[in-house]
Amino acid sequence: MQVKDIMTTNIISVKEKSSAQAVADLIVQHQIHAVPIVNELFELQGIVAEGDFFYQHQGSTSMAAYLVNKLSKKKEVTGSLSEISVNDIMASPCITIDPDASVAEAGKLLVEKNFNT
Repeated sequence: MQVKDIMTTNIISVKEKSSAQAVADLIVQHQIHAVPIVNELFELQGIVAEGDFFYQHQGSTSMAAYLVNKLSKKKEVTGSLSEISVNDIMASPCITIDPDASVAEAGKLLVEKNFNT
């Protein structure tokens, strides 16, 4: 089986100039775990995952509280996320794999790169 047989093709992404709040809203609204960040040509620049809100900004209680509140109560909360660019929290460069690669190769890559699956 190949990666293209199991990968998601209807991708929700945001542009580089988006706010962290926009990404948090998408994660909650669509019940997804990560959002790719693209440039104006829709080329992949980075990715923001749920964990990036906590890992990158452990000292910022407002970011953690915002996401926890959004995930648990599904209610709108305003805060400092709107002032933070996705560039400040995204992981870049992204680790990618060819769609024609085998699922076994993808699994090996996940283990090698310590991805939380």
